[in-house]
Amino acid sequence: FFFDKLFLRAASDANDEASERDARTRTSAEAYENEAIMHELLVDPEWRLPVDDKTDPSTVSNETSNSDDLPSRVREAMTRAFWDATRDALIKKDVARAAGTVAELGDALAALCPEHCRSEAEAALLLRLTPTAAAAALARVVDDPSALADAFEEVTREASKMLARLGAPARDEKVARDAEALDRRVSALAEQASALFSSGDSCGASRVVADAVTHALRELFDALARIRRDVANVAVASLAPMARRDRDGITEGSAWAWRRFAARRGVPETFEDDEGAAKALAAALPRTSAWLAAATRAAHRLDASIP
Repeated sequence: FFFDKLFLRAASDANDEASERDARTRTSAEAYENEAIMHELLVDPEWRLPVDDKTDPSTVSNETSNSDDLPSRVREAMTRAFWDATRDALIKKDVARAAGTVAELGDALAALCPEHCRSEAEAALLLRLTPTAAAAALARVVDDPSALADAFEEVTREASKMLARLGAPARDEKVARDAEALDRRVSALAEQASALFSSGDSCGASRVVADAVTHALRELFDALARIRRDVANVAVASLAPMARRDRDGITEGSAWAWRRFAARRGVPETFEDDEGAAKALAAALPRTSAWLAAATRAAHRLDASIP
């Protein structure tokens, strides 16, 4: 069913027990996400996945940004910690983490662009984003910082081009500006690394290389996140008709959400209008039943207080 495919991601290492547990956890979480999306559409068929403040800062104003939003702060802290760890590892000439991140970017680009849709340049780029190729290129760069321009700058530029082609046309102008800014930044850092290495400051050159690689990867992943959200919103838009009532007043999305909910809670999809069925449902949903009972009592008290 299409809902189940909206956010599903295949688990790597399917034969590994930990990966299988991971896959089951993700699938369960994604099922809740799919139901939540349909619930939003049932309330407002025009609803779409919200903009992520961290991946599209151009759309955020001081009034809409909420620095006290705990989930956002936690996500920001975890993201910063990941990139800091990646940078620190590169300074120590440990390329494993960065190479894995490059390979993840390659996998994401390959998933967004089927083989028959790729240009020759894009196909060549994806070959350079494999784990082995990425590890070799990064190992060369950390050993010889003067090779940053040759080994990494071009890859960054080509990845930006591919992301720009895959993105929404409405974003073309901003994407072009961001790509140019990234190209200038990486070029400047490459020149700085080369100059430091030539002058004998290998430690300083290593830090610049780590900064360049980490900055480029983070910018590319931010661009990727925007594309993924746009793609997901296209899928959400295609589901919106299911949230609208047909001529008979039936909403297909509502029926789907109830079936999923009933299956998860172990209750029948349909109930006969009798006391036994009501008790069975109340037993299956104790917290919901308690909340409804309290709300009903409050409503009766309010009703009785009306003159």
